Amino acid sequence: MRILQVHWLYRNFGGGESHFFNLCSALEEMGHEVMVLSSRNEPHLHIEGRKEYFIDNSFGLRTAFRAGPKVDKIIRDESPDVIHLHETKGFISPQIVRKMIKMCPVVQTVHIASFFCPADTGTCPETGRFCLERPGVRCLFRCFGKEMSRKMMLLNLWKLDVTRKIDRLIVGSRFMRDIAIQSALERAKIDTISLFTNKNRAGQEPCPEINGHLPRILYAGRVEASKGIFDFLKALSNLKTRKWAADVVGDGAALDEALKMAFELDIDKQVDFHGVIESKKLDEFYRRACIFVMPSLFPESFGMSGLEAMAFGKPVIAYDSGGIRDWLVHGETGFLVEPGNPELISAGLKRLLSNKEQRIQMGAKAKARVDKYFRKEGHLEKIMQTYRSVIEARKQGKGKG
Repeated sequence: MRILQVHWLYRNFGGGESHFFNLCSALEEMGHEVMVLSSRNEPHLHIEGRKEYFIDNSFGLRTAFRAGPKVDKIIRDESPDVIHLHETKGFISPQIVRKMIKMCPVVQTVHIASFFCPADTGTCPETGRFCLERPGVRCLFRCFGKEMSRKMMLLNLWKLDVTRKIDRLIVGSRFMRDIAIQSALERAKIDTISLFTNKNRAGQEPCPEINGHLPRILYAGRVEASKGIFDFLKALSNLKTRKWAADVVGDGAALDEALKMAFELDIDKQVDFHGVIESKKLDEFYRRACIFVMPSLFPESFGMSGLEAMAFGKPVIAYDSGGIRDWLVHGETGFLVEPGNPELISAGLKRLLSNKEQRIQMGAKAKARVDKYFRKEGHLEKIMQTYRSVIEARKQGKGKG
């Protein structure tokens, strides 16, 4: 099968981007021919032997007229059996997606909950919490001038309208499925397919703790308020009477403020900030960690970093947010706690730090759960079913928006 994979970021860091990278490689291992279309305006990878196309970002009408013919030519030259869109924020205009739908079967994996929000934030301007309103014209009056320009909101509403015409939508969790249905997408056109990780493959034992070293607590992700970095630091500050160390892997707009908070909480000597690192180097942090913390305040569509930590046999403490509960079983592979309550994260940390046997047992169950439910073989089987389904539907004259 010939598959055109489309993502605005072509790199192997971050949940959605790593999934895109791993999916392309896994499909090639199965013998399928994968072509990639991505943004020329962002730093990107190059994989020897893979056909890779890069175009300028083209989200608006004017830029779509310039980029549209280039995309048309790529599709005509490559003749893909299916086009698989991923995150295309600010990259591919709805006009171009609409043309894609007319030329070829199109599926899209939605990686972020804010995809369905016309304001592109996913938050209610009055409360600051995740918005559960059905997207529509009301958003223009509620959020205009508070979150973004009316022009961009209209473009996002247009994007949602075109998305409803895509042959099939793929989401990674029950939470994302419910949000998609709430956004007026047909239930029959939504496939829920859990993401997968290749890290610490089946057959490999959970990574043992390093004797004689302080137990290490790991946070890996964007250093942003919405990702819960400040709650993470507050939770750690309650552990000062215990012997521990922590690692923060990632970068973001809140880094300076996080460094300042660590100093003010008097935990700066125990918390190391490492910035963005390569995927293989991140594996070393997973290996030496004893506990992984995922304190996201904004609902996670899935939460790949937590799943990766479980693959290394590490228990996870996470806010019960979005799709995380699809892979994290409370009391068995870690703890799910009330979002926005760092004291509950502290309680979970104290419990696991004081009981090495419990955290090792939880870690072993975490590894077993990943091996059973979240490896590429199961994911690829379902993805191929989706591809074949939309291709067959087109042959029977169904689809084309």
